[in-house]
Amino acid sequence: CSADLPVCRVPSLECLRQRVQQFQAEDAGRDISIDRRNGAYILNPAGDLRTTQESFEDDLSRLNGWTGIVNREPSEDEFKDALESKSLFLYFGHGSGAQYIRGRTIKRLERCAVAFLLGCSSGTLTEAGDYEPYGTPMNYLHAGSPALVATLWDVTDKDIDRFARATFEQWGLFRETHNRALDEAVGKSRDACVLKYLNGAAPVVYGVPGVLLNRASE
Repeated sequence: CSADLPVCRVPSLECLRQRVQQFQAEDAGRDISIDRRNGAYILNPAGDLRTTQESFEDDLSRLNGWTGIVNREPSEDEFKDALESKSLFLYFGHGSGAQYIRGRTIKRLERCAVAFLLGCSSGTLTEAGDYEPYGTPMNYLHAGSPALVATLWDVTDKDIDRFARATFEQWGLFRETHNRALDEAVGKSRDACVLKYLNGAAPVVYGVPGVLLNRASE
């Protein structure tokens, strides 16, 4: 199949059904969309990803209605509030951010934003024999996140930065030229990586397909 074919992962058909019903109830049957002017980001919390910070800080700071934490570690309450009170959440740091927020805290959220976890192995699941696999993606889906973009294995920071920028532009977050669905934007952004079959293949989407950015409020 084509490398840029839109693909989403869900743990079960029941999970997919619940997400679709949730959006149909909230949006009266319209497209599955989120408010692009209600977001939060955590950028370079450990202070050692200077290139990533320089690549995204200006563009993120220009997003209307967004809040951000840059070059410092967030408290668990700050991380929790960003996930629970916003429509879109971006994390640019090491791993999945699990060093800043516990899995059980995420599971107990009343609601959870569409999330990008742009760190190494942020989307990895751990096999548990006869039991269901566990890991960060399951915590976010359990909390009700419509979609989660995360990486299946370790990636290099410059390549994942290239992927992230291409995805944001394809999705319409940074540019007005595109307004693709999230899964399509991710698929079309893999070639932005220098190592497109290694780093470009790592990001995946967990959750519902077809998540769009809502431009009605602009």
